[in-house]
Amino acid sequence: MMSAAQPNKRLERHEPVAAKRTRQCRPLSRKSLGSEGKRDVARLNVRTAERVFSTDEVQVSHLVLAPGEEVPWHFHSDVRDTFYVLRGPVTIYTRKPDATAVIETGEVFQTRNRQPHRVFNASDHDISFVLIQGVGKFDFRPLAPSP
Repeated sequence: MMSAAQPNKRLERHEPVAAKRTRQCRPLSRKSLGSEGKRDVARLNVRTAERVFSTDEVQVSHLVLAPGEEVPWHFHSDVRDTFYVLRGPVTIYTRKPDATAVIETGEVFQTRNRQPHRVFNASDHDISFVLIQGVGKFDFRPLAPSP
């Protein structure tokens, strides 16, 4: 089981698997999402947030954050966030416990259930990651910034 406050070791490289794409990837937009999604997109001030796959219990997204951009403090009632970093470093701040994790390219990080967290690009270049949210009903509960 991976620790919420520390990334795992570098992932092993595997040969790519050809996958049949059944639906086109589209950027997240207020128009294409339901009422929950409309509120979520309004909170994100990031370069790119693209929903890659979605069911009632799992969401997979690709996000790109420019230098200084962030996904602000929030938590989820029923799902965990799992981050697969494509281009790092990705800085993830957590509460309960208070910690800072810097996740490098090829590393993985997972939040704990109901754990408040914030994702930030402290680098001088764009960062990107695949975000898997599940298994359960998705929500985005915003929190006040840390004092």
